[in-house]
Amino acid sequence: MRLRMGMVLLALCLTGGGAAFAAAASEEAAAAVAPGPLGKYDPPIDVSIVAQVLVDQQFADGDSFENNPWTRSWLEELGIRVTPLWIARTDDQYDQKIAVTIASGELPDIMLLEQDKLVSLARAGKLAPLGGLYEEYVLPELREHLDWSPITMAAGAVDGELYALPDYNRQPFAKYLWIRDDWQQAVGLPDPRTMDDVIELARAFTTQDPDGNGKDDTFGLPLDKDFKFLGEGFFAGYGAYPANFIADMW
Repeated sequence: MRLRMGMVLLALCLTGGGAAFAAAASEEAAAAVAPGPLGKYDPPIDVSIVAQVLVDQQFADGDSFENNPWTRSWLEELGIRVTPLWIARTDDQYDQKIAVTIASGELPDIMLLEQDKLVSLARAGKLAPLGGLYEEYVLPELREHLDWSPITMAAGAVDGELYALPDYNRQPFAKYLWIRDDWQQAVGLPDPRTMDDVIELARAFTTQDPDGNGKDDTFGLPLDKDFKFLGEGFFAGYGAYPANFIADMW
């Protein structure tokens, strides 16, 4: 059974690819880095990762996952050169690749893990404990962001030790339907109070030219092909939650 709710975690590895990072951080890099969490490694260190980039994700001209404003700033400001070992294009592809990577024993320095894999690797001594580092180096702004949900943070702990940070982008936040206020004013309907009202407003958005361009080109309720993400707020109105498993709901 797959639990996507609150179980995707960012982990730092100790062995395989992570061995080089651990060694650099503990000796050579520790001597070369300036004090504080934003100190710069000089010379730069290499950090390997595995990643997922959606098929339709676009980068600015000349940029890529390996070379973009984020990776350039990490190198220039922190002395950290990020190198992806592989890039997956879908959730399924990522799951397959990460399983092969774990089986090979050649782990990247940083990776996203489901909680079952996190527990297995941590208990096998393959991951670096983060508790002490987190307490010493986390910036107040990041702590405020991460610590708002103790339950979610606890998902990154194994046997009482913190090994990973949660990926809040995949947390089960409440799903909302967002309404364009300018379109709502254009069609003259009040704020919806029931799902029937939502459907009526969506129908008006589709048929009454709310953008006023004289073309039949508006959609009242955008959905993706899997009825997820864009459609989750709509289904939540009926007590349904695509892609999430909720125990003892009924």
